[in-house]
Amino acid sequence: MTSCAFCKREDIRQRSLYSNFGLHCVKDLYPVTAHHYLVIAEQHAVAMAQLGGQMLENLERLVSSFRLQLGLVGMKMQLFERGNLYENISARPSLDHAHVHIFLGAISFESDLPKCHSLADISDLTHYAKRQAYFYYSDFDSQVRKVGAAADVPSQFV
Repeated sequence: MTSCAFCKREDIRQRSLYSNFGLHCVKDLYPVTAHHYLVIAEQHAVAMAQLGGQMLENLERLVSSFRLQLGLVGMKMQLFERGNLYENISARPSLDHAHVHIFLGAISFESDLPKCHSLADISDLTHYAKRQAYFYYSDFDSQVRKVGAAADVPSQFV
């Protein structure tokens, strides 16, 4: 997709700190914490859930391995994605390529989330995403996974 900011960036592979399963983990160019990373899908989609349950399970494997590689085991790890159903046509800022934010450390924003539902397994996100744009939150270590309506979260929530 030529209009996609991530598809046009040739440096994603070069900046990749860890790659596997068609996913690249890079340092966020505009970090909100010292340990703020992005997992970016090679395949274009507007949400990770559109890539299927197996890719979502691979995402969890990748972030676990990535944290081991960085030597940051023991630091709280949270994941956040705002997944869309369609390309953004509004004037509001949005990046229409599947990517998940990783936060390592003391930051916690779970209490700032609007109403959401618990997910038993990350692959369950695919069913929710068929109905509406979503936000996904995970406290990785405690296996807490939550999903809610993206309309309740600004596109630049994190």
